[in-house]
Amino acid sequence: MSAGAAEHHIELAGVRYGPRWARGLGRWDVGVGSGRIHHLRAPNGAGKTTWLRAALGLVPARWDRCSLGSAGSGGGRAVRYVPSGVALAPDLPLGAATALLAARAGVDAQDRDEALARWGLAEHDLALGRHLSTGQQRSALLAIALAGPPAAILLDEPTVALDDERVDLLVAEVAAQLGRGAAVLVVGHVPGPWLALGAEVADGR
Repeated sequence: MSAGAAEHHIELAGVRYGPRWARGLGRWDVGVGSGRIHHLRAPNGAGKTTWLRAALGLVPARWDRCSLGSAGSGGGRAVRYVPSGVALAPDLPLGAATALLAARAGVDAQDRDEALARWGLAEHDLALGRHLSTGQQRSALLAIALAGPPAAILLDEPTVALDDERVDLLVAEVAAQLGRGAAVLVVGHVPGPWLALGAEVADGR
């Protein structure tokens, strides 16, 4: 990362949510700096999706510390999130859907096109969301989240619905983002794919 470049980070600690802020996930405190990846391993129903959504302000919560984004050259807030189990709009062409996602993520048209090509989706630009497989829709979301400039990136069970080839591509894309200075937080069940990238693994059981 060049001198003066933005420092991306993810810092989450001491969340409380639910009625009277009574529910907490205090053991799930993480700090991820630029060029680093952290994997939180937790079983189904443990609350990891709620935890991520709370960090993004999508679920009312109180935190001892919650900071996502970037500081340094250019400042601003650069956060990207790929939730689990989310599909593309069924009646929107892939090209239009990813153009909207890219604009929201701060990814320019060239980076978007190159990302879709890497994921083997360029030829499906006019296909409606309902005509794409679950794996293709998941790949489109990941392609945009991992394209362009580095960011603080939150991935909820990103390998779900991906075949082995696309899991390998996902790991390579995350590695490229880390090389550009991204901070990456992955939640899921199996940390194996991320160990080669030097992931710090926390057990949220």
